[in-house]
Amino acid sequence: MPEANCNDHWVVYGSEKLDGANVGIYIPREGEISCFSRNGLNADGLFNFKKDKEQLKPLIDSVRRWLAGHAFSYVYLWGEYFGSEVNRRIPYNDCGRFKFYSHQNNDMDFWLENGTDELPQVWPYYTFERFTKALDLSPEERDYFFLYGTEKIIPVDCKDVSALIKKLFPVPFKSSFADGDAEGWVIELASKNHVLDRHVWKIKDARFEEKSQVPRACVEDSPEVLRLNRAFREYLTLNRCVSVLSKTPERKRLDVLTKELLADAQEDFENEHKEELAALSPKQLRCIYRVGSYAFLLMKQAIQEGGKK
Repeated sequence: MPEANCNDHWVVYGSEKLDGANVGIYIPREGEISCFSRNGLNADGLFNFKKDKEQLKPLIDSVRRWLAGHAFSYVYLWGEYFGSEVNRRIPYNDCGRFKFYSHQNNDMDFWLENGTDELPQVWPYYTFERFTKALDLSPEERDYFFLYGTEKIIPVDCKDVSALIKKLFPVPFKSSFADGDAEGWVIELASKNHVLDRHVWKIKDARFEEKSQVPRACVEDSPEVLRLNRAFREYLTLNRCVSVLSKTPERKRLDVLTKELLADAQEDFENEHKEELAALSPKQLRCIYRVGSYAFLLMKQAIQEGGKK
């Protein structure tokens, strides 16, 4: 994918918005894969996941072969679980189908230390395309599993970016996965003048609007927010997991223990970063504490290691 020139344009990516359930698939080097919901909690019982995950075998095997040549113990693949048995507003042709659009491995320091161009959540399709093409899948298999963005270029001096984007990505349009129109577009705009100046929003066909839908603000991750997010992750340790487990002698669900871990870490973090946090908006604070999946897997690891002793 070509590099954007910070002096004359933005890069905009548009991908079809799928009407399904947002999921994350955890693929370790060995052992069972797991499914996670948007908030990072276990969702193996989601719809027919246990049945439909069999279709993921070629992808799982390929990711594990990739892991064998890299210094990581697992990979997350985030995407959409959709089909005729998931949501029924769009007549999708498959009963249960996964489409993935970003990835994350367990060593965030690797991404941060190699510069922001390597950070998946900042420059998503650039690193995503490179990662997916490194897998030993056929072109047909890559197209089946992954959702790539259509790239468009917008001059930085454009007076009305929103209007131009709507012109470049009009609705309605024919879905690639259904016998009918798509729900809309997911749009990502990144400025190479500062790669952290990233915006994400949706263009939806009015026919598929939810009556109770509340418009979501675009996602904006500033360098300060990313720094504090990384700092908060350092409060999530195996020792803290053990401490939380020692305070709860009764058996609890893993998602409940994860919430207790996050609350314990957040209390200490806020006590030690009061002045920095006071200057941030509620939306920025939510971005800082957006570590549910990481905390869930850490607690899962603590329980597993505790059981081995």
